[in-house]
Amino acid sequence: MADLNQVDWSGAIIRGCIWDPQLGAPGSHPNGRFFGEIEQYLSGRQIAHAADAFNTYCQNILAEILEADQTVWSAVSKSKNLRKKNDRAAAMALLKVQQQPDVAVRDALKALGIGWCNEIEIISVLRNKIVHQAGFDPEGEVEATAKDFPPGEYFLPPQTFIDSKFPVARSPNGWLIVDAVTAHWATRYVLHFIHLTDQHICHRFGVPRARAPMHSTGFTMREGFSGKMLIPGTPLPVPPQLPPPIPAPEYPEFPAFEPMATPEEIECARLWRGAYEELQSFIRETCETAGIEISGYDANLAGSPASHTIACHDMHIGAFLASPDPLSKKSNRLGVRLRQNNFKPFVTVWSEKTIMRDFQDLSDLTKVKDEIVSAIHATLQ
Repeated sequence: MADLNQVDWSGAIIRGCIWDPQLGAPGSHPNGRFFGEIEQYLSGRQIAHAADAFNTYCQNILAEILEADQTVWSAVSKSKNLRKKNDRAAAMALLKVQQQPDVAVRDALKALGIGWCNEIEIISVLRNKIVHQAGFDPEGEVEATAKDFPPGEYFLPPQTFIDSKFPVARSPNGWLIVDAVTAHWATRYVLHFIHLTDQHICHRFGVPRARAPMHSTGFTMREGFSGKMLIPGTPLPVPPQLPPPIPAPEYPEFPAFEPMATPEEIECARLWRGAYEELQSFIRETCETAGIEISGYDANLAGSPASHTIACHDMHIGAFLASPDPLSKKSNRLGVRLRQNNFKPFVTVWSEKTIMRDFQDLSDLTKVKDEIVSAIHATLQ
């Protein structure tokens, strides 16, 4: 997981290093096609890395479960294609060296009632197409998998992709179209799903848990060099010369949240998501209308995430507003946090020059928006 997280960070640095607007505008950059081909290749490697990291985790954690709780063997042994299913010790030995079929292992975990993420199934098929067929998918197997396992239904998706589109398309001649956004999507879903699922598994089956911290390697640029860190989605000078992508399927308007415990929790999550989407758009539109540059977003989950519940979460929607002084590099922080008390949702708004204020009614966000406008203007005075 640490290696995968590092690859995701390094990809953003690499994209920043090849970005040099001084060499030409989009359409005239001399290295545009090369940049596009490199991005497509590295994105494919990162997607494969993400899928392999997840499959390795599944094999290892299933072995840990079988070692910690022998009562689950009867359910695990029913998994189709599991090798040595009549011999628990032999099956565990294969799991510890990652020699069991990956599909069989995922089916076994599902049989244990582990809450699942549809994106993981899509990423696994996408990985096989990239590794074994160089991204050629003439029969549309990735698209068919997305229909069988619709994306966007995970009860608590990664914050970066909570309202995004499914970032995979296929050209008319059958080639998959993937880029840095696709690679970032696969990486974040794998890391996020493992993080939440591991807590649930270790608590339920008594498996010991000890996560090592993740670190990123520092990167220093020489003076005058235009390279910088580019988040996925930032356009390179020229996109790869590929056919236009097929329109991606829309996310469901709202997931069912079946894994959650009570109707109150489900309703709280529904109101959170609606408020998140509306307020995030409002902040962006307000700043654009006022001519205020947003230098970065501060959207994240606060607290210690626990599986299948929002009880320990706060969802933060924030933005860093560029200073009106062109000579200043300081960014002014605007904070909007979705919170709950016994699953009764409310919103807290603050900024660097305004105090925190709570708003209880998420069905009408008018007062919240008024406070956001006041906070934005106060911050930039």
